[in-house]
Amino acid sequence: MKKYISLIFVFLSILFFSQTQTKRYNSMTKKYEYFNSKGQMIGYEYYNNMTRQWEYYEMNSQNNYNEPAKLDLTSTFNAASTLQGRYDNNTAYVQKEVQKMIQSVYNFDIPDSQKQEIVKNFKDVPLKSVNSQAINYSSLSQANDVLNYLSNSLNKIIKNVVSAYEQNVETTTTQISNNTKKINFEDYYNTIFIVDRIAIWSAKYSKFLSDENISSNSYIILKENTIEFKRADGTLSYRNLENKRYNSKREGYEYTSDWGPVFIDKNLTYVAFAVGSNFSGDNYTYFITK
Repeated sequence: MKKYISLIFVFLSILFFSQTQTKRYNSMTKKYEYFNSKGQMIGYEYYNNMTRQWEYYEMNSQNNYNEPAKLDLTSTFNAASTLQGRYDNNTAYVQKEVQKMIQSVYNFDIPDSQKQEIVKNFKDVPLKSVNSQAINYSSLSQANDVLNYLSNSLNKIIKNVVSAYEQNVETTTTQISNNTKKINFEDYYNTIFIVDRIAIWSAKYSKFLSDENISSNSYIILKENTIEFKRADGTLSYRNLENKRYNSKREGYEYTSDWGPVFIDKNLTYVAFAVGSNFSGDNYTYFITK
């Protein structure tokens, strides 16, 4: 009889205990937590790897258990947001400066063909090289290093392309017989000079398209304010000569006219007729004999 009474007592105790507490699993701490009817933790159960069994610990007070610390990612998110903001701002800054560099080329007083060649070389070499690299644009210092590299590269390209025309002209000039005596043009007014060679310079391709002797009866007649010339195809033409100015570098006289500049070598060995507002465009050079 006593045995039955004991069993009934145990059963009632378990029933009473189960009605006054709640069991919850905490995935962060990997523990089962027990709460009373007031929501207060009264104990917890965790798996002991050493004994390989679940062990229960009763809480004497609320202070015996510390809630697991919550990870505050606010500072991490703020730092990442700051870096992304710097990256975006510096990338936009570099792109804006690159566009300024390209636009500055188009503002140069040079033929369009040279502008296009400069921009093409700039995009194909230094700019392509930069785009192929993993650059930390969140660093303003690295962004400025990129701009310095691009600026220096562009200046070299401009110098090489623009000087190509002058180098070709210089090469052609060295082929002309160099008479050290400076001729008085007035002594040769209305004189017919036979043209035995014509060179055609293309600004688009930055080279001479042709440079050859001719067998036609092309000629040049120099007058005080005009110059008349007969082309290789037999067409007669002329240009007025104004604003005479001596060019010590090229050793000859430059004139302006309604149809483009004219350059006459000081020794009357050749005359260059330019197309456009300056000598950086196409031009036709007539080599003459006296």
